[in-house]
Amino acid sequence: MEMKQLGGTSFQVSALGTGVWSWGARTIWGYGRDFGLSDVQEAFQASLDAGINLFDTAAGTRNGCTGERQKQQTQRAESSVHSDDS
Repeated sequence: MEMKQLGGTSFQVSALGTGVWSWGARTIWGYGRDFGLSDVQEAFQASLDAGINLFDTAAGTRNGCTGERQKQQTQRAESSVHSDDS
């Protein structure tokens, strides 16, 4: 995955990102009806496996992926990264 410097920071982010708005959207995307938490976790892991470390958690997520779900996935990613360092 191609990495890019994020603005004037020292952060390196993937050239591609994953939008997570649909990951919890019940009304529009059918979360809980057409897909569930295991699907979200699988998509998150597939993103990480592809080298993606940029996740779009735009303001629209208030009707989609809840803050708590975002937090859980972020913690999983951090654990994964730290376990790879050892």
